[in-house]
Amino acid sequence: MKLIHLLLALPIVITFGDHSLANETGDLKITFKLRGQAPSPMPIALPRPLRGNITSVDESLVVDPKTNGIKNVVVYVYTGRRGTKLPPQPARKRMFRLSARNGRLEPHIVLLQAGDTMRFRNFDPVGYNLNVPAFNNPPRGAVLPPNGNNDFKFPRSEPALLPVACNIHPWISAFVLVVDHTFFAKSDAEGVLEIKGLPAGEEIVFRAWHERGTFKNQIFINDKEDAWKSNKFKLAIKPGMNDLGVVETPLNQF
Repeated sequence: MKLIHLLLALPIVITFGDHSLANETGDLKITFKLRGQAPSPMPIALPRPLRGNITSVDESLVVDPKTNGIKNVVVYVYTGRRGTKLPPQPARKRMFRLSARNGRLEPHIVLLQAGDTMRFRNFDPVGYNLNVPAFNNPPRGAVLPPNGNNDFKFPRSEPALLPVACNIHPWISAFVLVVDHTFFAKSDAEGVLEIKGLPAGEEIVFRAWHERGTFKNQIFINDKEDAWKSNKFKLAIKPGMNDLGVVETPLNQF
């Protein structure tokens, strides 16, 4: 009789254990640094209405002079071919602003979930003709006069980051990530990023992206040489903080 009771109880115990694990989450932390001496930022010649005390530089590679941290590295859960299958996440339909100010777009990287809206706002005394080519969303374009604004909606996810460019001012640039989940982050001025609330207990596929650089040829993770094929890597997420450490990329990879 005791054996029968044990066998009947066994499936209940297993189901409860799996459910408990599925509710646990973990965070991922990575610090991206340049391996070598950072080049000096290239200055940008601004048109006459924007000149004066304003100085603009090329933002395609921004490195902190004290820590060698690389700004604007994007890491997100990859859900494409042979990627991670995530349960559907409801669209949050948030509003994000991309502002033209002092001859540049701020922020340089915008991270969106499908269903979010990006509002362009022009604070400069000159006009802009902004364009966002897309794969799964209609291509977007807008002429923004001074103090003008325009909303771009992205109802569907995109397979890669989308460039934002201006037909009038060729140095103007930004990039937009649109995915169907919220597991993404970009590195700050010291090269640090954190992705929070990842499902724990399973191996997850991540993709890393940088405007100029690549991580598929040569990187150093905590001083150990490595490479991320197709800029992707897998990591088993544990409950709590998962600190991958320092990922250094040589200058010749940018």
